[in-house]
Amino acid sequence: MKKEQKRNYEFLVLGRTLELLGAQMYKKRDAAIAELIANCWDAGATEVYIDFPKEEDFDRQKSEIILRDNGVGMSADAVQDEYLVVGRNKRREGKAPVSGGRLPMGRKGIGKLAGFGIAKKMRIYTWQEG
Repeated sequence: MKKEQKRNYEFLVLGRTLELLGAQMYKKRDAAIAELIANCWDAGATEVYIDFPKEEDFDRQKSEIILRDNGVGMSADAVQDEYLVVGRNKRREGKAPVSGGRLPMGRKGIGKLAGFGIAKKMRIYTWQEG
């Protein structure tokens, strides 16, 4: 009789998976932007600004959509340990509402991928306390 062996298994998630999640779930620009605005809300923002290219200046390869908000920002550690964790559940972690007692809008921890539904590249600039 063969002795039972224990083995740990781990998922390997390739980068393309993230692209597919973003592209498949957020194919429409308005839905993707709404999801990114929800991230602003969850960061405590009371103001969100969106810059779109003018229709006559739109270039599929070069145009940008820029969202700016006045949320709390993130430290370098928060970017790595919280924002870049796909599927993170802030509610289960017991994270308190950020501002004014509002509850977070995000539920699945994948809204950060929304930009990939409408763009090939996303840039994030963030800072805290000035």
